[in-house]
Amino acid sequence: MNTDTECSQFGLLRQRRFGPFFWTQSLGAFNDNVYRNALILIITFKLSTTLKIDSTYLISLAGGLFMLPFFLFSAMAGQIADQYEKAGLIHKIKLM
Repeated sequence: MNTDTECSQFGLLRQRRFGPFFWTQSLGAFNDNVYRNALILIITFKLSTTLKIDSTYLISLAGGLFMLPFFLFSAMAGQIADQYEKAGLIHKIKLM
């Protein structure tokens, strides 16, 4: 019989099919955000002191440039995700 804890959202983390996927996605998003923010800070600091450009403009530009690949390739990624098994895709993408 299922108990309340097995049917809860925390019970999903213990499932073999969902737990690894959740942690992979969470750590990947965390890694992307840390990398993006560190790179924005480094580049903005360097360019604003070198070129005497307002740092607010550079931060907005950098944020837009980091989002650009998601806008350009999201449709193609969705088509690929619909064609192939998701577990296999996750393994291949993480190996790359």
